[in-house]
Amino acid sequence: MFSLVQKYSFSSYAYSIEYGRILDTLSAHEDAVSKIEIHSGNMLSTSWDNYAKLWKCTKTGFNKTPLWQHQTDDAIWCSNFDSTGNLGAIGTESGDIVVFDVRAKKPLFEFTGHMDSITDISFVGKNSQQIITCSKDKTVKQFTTSGQEIKTFQSKHNESIRCLATDGSSIVCGGDSGIVNMWGMDGNSLVDQDFVAGSAITSLTVVPDGSSLSVGTSDGDLLYFKC
Repeated sequence: MFSLVQKYSFSSYAYSIEYGRILDTLSAHEDAVSKIEIHSGNMLSTSWDNYAKLWKCTKTGFNKTPLWQHQTDDAIWCSNFDSTGNLGAIGTESGDIVVFDVRAKKPLFEFTGHMDSITDISFVGKNSQQIITCSKDKTVKQFTTSGQEIKTFQSKHNESIRCLATDGSSIVCGGDSGIVNMWGMDGNSLVDQDFVAGSAITSLTVVPDGSSLSVGTSDGDLLYFKC
């Protein structure tokens, strides 16, 4: 078993959890790697070099030739797979979203979602037919995969939003204020619970049943909250 690690050195690393060492290194991009995701033996890497690339994982690392690559007009800040691994999505510095078919290795939909950089993206809904995004424009938005806007959520803290996660029924997000916001997906109002991290929130994840969440901060702290 190995984990994947990204660095600002333009490379991705396969790291052995069992033996505590690097198994393989992939020089995937010509600028900082912004995000890596893995699903069903495929790795999606995105970068400030404007490229999203799909790679095949092996038992000890990566194949060195990408299965597919896509170039955008701007730096790519985030990416994700849907629950099946058959769809992928990326968000760019200029606020554009690209949804692509992993099996066919081609873009399906491209549209503008935000007025500023998209900082995180996730698939939601039945059969992953919707997308949730957050942005430096201080909003969280919900779209169909074809680009129709469903809903906009506004942070009450008037801040750039850096990351989000969802359990399918609620959305949690964090930003510069260090406060985690929670929305129910059936309405625009904030859920009453807020969790204070103390410094800017750079990453978060929520367990599938929505009972707890983990938060990473710009100070290097890892926090755990019961919902």
